[in-house]
Amino acid sequence: MKDASRKLLWFHALAALYFCASSLKVVVAQSVIPLSVDDALNVRKFAEWMPISPSPDGQWLSYTIQDSRRSKAMDFEAYMRTGVPAWISRSDIFLTNMRTGETRRLTDGRSENWLPAW
Repeated sequence: MKDASRKLLWFHALAALYFCASSLKVVVAQSVIPLSVDDALNVRKFAEWMPISPSPDGQWLSYTIQDSRRSKAMDFEAYMRTGVPAWISRSDIFLTNMRTGETRRLTDGRSENWLPAW
């Protein structure tokens, strides 16, 4: 009986050691790489407060993306002159086909575009 419990104890100890060693490999494989300054400055993101809306047939999805590479100073005077709020600057409208994954940029990237609608 003592031999059986000793074998079981060794089995659990080896299983725990194997689990720890295999977990260590995963952690090492997912090492952290510092983000470069260029990557940090070249961010594209979904525009805040803008809807992501499906087409009536459900085939397309429209959304607004902001591109930080197109930086531009927006102040109250610019808002009064253009009507473009500062939080929507540097934005374009995109469409993505839900079946194929094809993505199209609908706007030219030279002005502010937002609130896509069907």
